[in-house]
Amino acid sequence: MFVDTPAEIATAWTNFIRVDDSIDAAAERLLAFLRLGGEGHWAVGSTELAKADRKNPDVRIQARKRQIAGPLGLGPDAIPFLRGTGEGQYFFLKPGPAATVPAESNAAVVIHLCLLAGLLHRTAYGANAMRAQAIGPHVYLGARSFTTKQGQTGIEAFELGIRIRHNEIQATLSARVMQVAAGEMVSGTVADDEHDAGFVLSNISPTRLQKWDARKSRPLDITFDNASLRRSRLFLLNRITELFCAILQESGVRYQRTKFSPSQTIALPRLSLAEIAHQDHAVLIVNNTGARLVDRDRERIIEALRFDGLQFRGIDFYRAGLPATNADWTQLVDARTALLVLNPANAPFGSVRIQGDPCSRPWEAYHGLTTAILAQDDVDRYTWAKYVHLYRRDKPRYPVLQGLDCSVDHDTVVLPDVPVKKMYELRRCALELGIKCNFAQGKVALPTQCEVEGDFTLIHTDSVTLQLGSLKGEKLLMAAIVKVRAGNGAIQIVHREFHPDLGLGEVQALTRQYPCLQNRIWADHFFVVDDANQVFLQRITGALAPKILLNAKYGSIEQALDEMARNEGLLPSGVFSRGADWALLPFYVSPGKAAGRKWRDTAYIEDRGMFLRYFVPSLLPAEVAMGFSNLHDLMVFHNPAPVANGSGCVPVESGLLGQNVVKLYLATLTSGILRLEETSKASLLEKLASLGGMDT
Repeated sequence: MFVDTPAEIATAWTNFIRVDDSIDAAAERLLAFLRLGGEGHWAVGSTELAKADRKNPDVRIQARKRQIAGPLGLGPDAIPFLRGTGEGQYFFLKPGPAATVPAESNAAVVIHLCLLAGLLHRTAYGANAMRAQAIGPHVYLGARSFTTKQGQTGIEAFELGIRIRHNEIQATLSARVMQVAAGEMVSGTVADDEHDAGFVLSNISPTRLQKWDARKSRPLDITFDNASLRRSRLFLLNRITELFCAILQESGVRYQRTKFSPSQTIALPRLSLAEIAHQDHAVLIVNNTGARLVDRDRERIIEALRFDGLQFRGIDFYRAGLPATNADWTQLVDARTALLVLNPANAPFGSVRIQGDPCSRPWEAYHGLTTAILAQDDVDRYTWAKYVHLYRRDKPRYPVLQGLDCSVDHDTVVLPDVPVKKMYELRRCALELGIKCNFAQGKVALPTQCEVEGDFTLIHTDSVTLQLGSLKGEKLLMAAIVKVRAGNGAIQIVHREFHPDLGLGEVQALTRQYPCLQNRIWADHFFVVDDANQVFLQRITGALAPKILLNAKYGSIEQALDEMARNEGLLPSGVFSRGADWALLPFYVSPGKAAGRKWRDTAYIEDRGMFLRYFVPSLLPAEVAMGFSNLHDLMVFHNPAPVANGSGCVPVESGLLGQNVVKLYLATLTSGILRLEETSKASLLEKLASLGGMDT
């Protein structure tokens, strides 16, 4: 299943720095190296915010910073703060008689604070320099404003995070995006100072923030445009990692910047649409918008559902496409009928309604229906259908439901006026229906060369904090468990169960059965358990996933850009070349070349002992495909016997490529299934686990 890579394969810098000294020694050297204005020392202090101040700590912490910085002639930005693990606990650096460390802190806290101090004191302004600002306990880099196609103004700033684990330091930048409301200043507003030297993020109470999901129109993480590259997350992560390396070097800490050096590739082909193309279900399209659907749009919907080659037993409209007048259609789901429900979009929330009011999500409705706070007539029909068939999982068969929010104008459903090929939402619905039909039929194909056999348990957990009315603040804890059997070229769905509202006792009972849960239901977490060998796999997700930053043939991002500019690598159009002679990023080659297509046919693995780092090449250029997040880590843990308190899960430290749970995960990477016309960074197993819950 795995093939060794050639020795000359390109390597890449990542956003990890390995510390070769002990963490304690590194902390001591960093703290001793810091100097206050050339004299004196910094010491680590701690404080605990009162309970009333914890919900919005920025203002209180900003005031504390001013108290510390004022006598030193410094601005509050110069004082780094860091949230601790205790309730309301924060650590910070302050002037002290010696480099001291409080007993309640630890070496990782000291390193974190010292790196922040180094950043805030070194931040220089200019065309090619980073711009940083600290507000409360947060440090932001690279704020930038942008305008969407709809004319809305948005603000994006990157919040700096530092994680220290297994003697490695990882810098992360999490995008914080907000909409600028007309005539109102919101936190995140970009304003140049009087010398055009930096940016200012206003510090406004969270009650005045208008959160905004602008993922489809946000500035690119990766760009090769010279005018905007130095404001991209790619550039900023390179610079911040290089700066942290410089701070460690000057402090006398031994370190190495971490490369991604693939040692193996996956020999198996990815799962493709061919594996889910043929369905036993017929699709019934329900017009639940209350509006008219014209004949031409009915035809275009069917064309879009068939565009990618998915073959359903039939596709038809409920009531010939006329608006549904009641909820009778919610009972039409059966073992051979899948429903595609067209719902009215209630901008900006979607189609969910609770007691007539639009709501951004359905969880409050599900909980209210379960506890009899709400009745069927209090929620919209599609939410009721999902509650009856999916949330209240009391039927043996799996119901195939898929919703699509549609715009309505003058009592008519409005579809995008684009060719069928560009009707991406409907094409995505077809893929979702195909996956769900396979799940309902209880069988998903594997690559024919996959020889993994055995029983596995897929677990998806989620935690949702309710936000409305008397339910506000309550948490819904959920777990979906899907038992599967791999063998004979397929994955068989053996058993599934859904636990929608877990109490503490139920979580503890599940932990005794599945120690990987460790008596806690995590938000959006996934586990694959090898039932025979009692090990489980996890993929590191979110901001903590590693990033490929730069071809390792360059020493720094500025060196790479300067070298390209001097040697005709900067094209007359103002775009840096992506040709093989330059290769700013080693794994992104234009898909128009035959070699580029071949390069994308597999996944690349680096065996790091305790974990596997794997990279999935994108089918599209880096700028288009968000390939910035296609590098991931897999870890395997084992627990010889279930334990009462959920502890005892320890990592498997070697031989991960020989683990069946790893082979099955990597054999079920997909192309064109989980992402339309694109490879996926995650396994189809993750989708199967989420289908055991409320993935609709």
